[in-house]
Amino acid sequence: MKKVALSLLTATLVFGTPLVGHAAEPKAEDPGVYYPGTNTKIKPGDILVTNDTSSWGLTGHAAIVIDTQNLVEIRGDGYNPEKNDIDDFIDDHTSGSSWVKVYRHDLSSKGKGAAKWAEWYVKNYSDVEYGFSDLLDYDDTTYCSKIVWDAYYFGADVELETDVVTIPVAGLPDITLEVAKPYDLGNGPDVDLVEKID
Repeated sequence: MKKVALSLLTATLVFGTPLVGHAAEPKAEDPGVYYPGTNTKIKPGDILVTNDTSSWGLTGHAAIVIDTQNLVEIRGDGYNPEKNDIDDFIDDHTSGSSWVKVYRHDLSSKGKGAAKWAEWYVKNYSDVEYGFSDLLDYDDTTYCSKIVWDAYYFGADVELETDVVTIPVAGLPDITLEVAKPYDLGNGPDVDLVEKID
């Protein structure tokens, strides 16, 4: 009897409540931790790609998640890099036949590194204009999927998929650039599709 009483006292002192006869209370789920309408947790570094085009010259649109509520994106011509709400992004890009796909790097440390870089970028380069330039030059112009590509390249030492495109310029020779297309971001060997939100 003394051993049982001592065990209950020890459990009470260490855990706050006796272990015998008490089931653990279920924890309430935090609605901000999951993508809307899914069981998929939001993680820093998640790559969001939508077929709802916002960027001139590219098919689709992309953004990178920086925490459980926010992402970094540039919405197209006339916009600058900005931090926006994930729920708003999902709402804006899932009407009609539009969808949002969530891609994730296999290593969470890589996702966190990319997310930190993206957050740093939007704080320090919020005046950068929308436009196409070399992938490694992020200080003058950028575009939606370039922000994601740069975040992984500079923040996580990961080189996501790229493509070479020719961009016509009025009155000048066409420009050939290596670009990161939104739909290519999920094609890397260490990147997986974890959710599609309709």
